[in-house]
Amino acid sequence: MQLLAFATTPSEEEQGAHGAQRWSVLSVLDRASTGARELLPLGVEWKKRSRGFTLLEILIALALIAILMVAAAPYMADAWKKSPEEEVARSLEDLVAKTRAEAITTGETRFIALDHLSFVPIGWKIEIKRLTDSQFRPLLPEEWWQFHSEGMCDPITLRLIGGREPLVIKFDPITGQIIDNEE
Repeated sequence: MQLLAFATTPSEEEQGAHGAQRWSVLSVLDRASTGARELLPLGVEWKKRSRGFTLLEILIALALIAILMVAAAPYMADAWKKSPEEEVARSLEDLVAKTRAEAITTGETRFIALDHLSFVPIGWKIEIKRLTDSQFRPLLPEEWWQFHSEGMCDPITLRLIGGREPLVIKFDPITGQIIDNEE
């Protein structure tokens, strides 16, 4: 048990008829001692030193964080999930990059069968607009997309119908990358 002593001098209003009085207060830091507060004169406050959070306070804070995370989890999962349109566009872009790289590496012309794309969801329709077409048209049976050994491809624009909105994907004939997504 540690004892601290400090002295205070009262202000002029607190000085009695006997002149200035000097108070000596012993503060016991042992929390088991309850008599320390009773030794303090009026006007002197008991100051408790805070050394951190209690275990109960930490557990309550963690419980509140957990409740908020559980409430927000369904909304966050939807935000991270890709739409079917985005997945089809990324899969198509990957297939184009792979086919183009294969044509450049082998030095031979390669083709993509547009009517046999396995990553397009069932029930979706693909329409195509080639350089010579004035508007989109349905795919013909056995319609191919050609990639030359230099890496160039036929300039085409595809429209995928079946999602929330039609997805229009235009490809750059030199790089084979998606250059424009229109609605």
